[in-house]
Amino acid sequence: MTGYVELAQRVVAESDIAAMVLLSAENDDLEMWPLRPHPCAATPANEFARRKLRPVGVVGVSGLQSRCVFKEALPETVVAAIAQAFGAYCGTLVDYKMPADDSAEWCERLFQLEDPRPYPHAN
Repeated sequence: MTGYVELAQRVVAESDIAAMVLLSAENDDLEMWPLRPHPCAATPANEFARRKLRPVGVVGVSGLQSRCVFKEALPETVVAAIAQAFGAYCGTLVDYKMPADDSAEWCERLFQLEDPRPYPHAN
């Protein structure tokens, strides 16, 4: 039997874009942690603790095929919200591709982007 870790690794390996899904216990706060194409810690760990986020799964897309695996059973409405948030997340990557360099000018423009997440959060 294949476990969650192996399935999550497969989702990431087979996806062009992949993210870990972090969710609050009340399912009212969501964060996508980038895994592919450029893995990074988008939010500091202390922010995860403050917002009481936990990893619940991995989502990805390759071409037109989506992939996902979750650690736990989630309500259908939550899975639908995750899908919508991942779509918005992917849209930000298409609109704002990472440049070949990490110049200060590009970082300043990135910081000015509007946050597309559909839930309340603190900046």
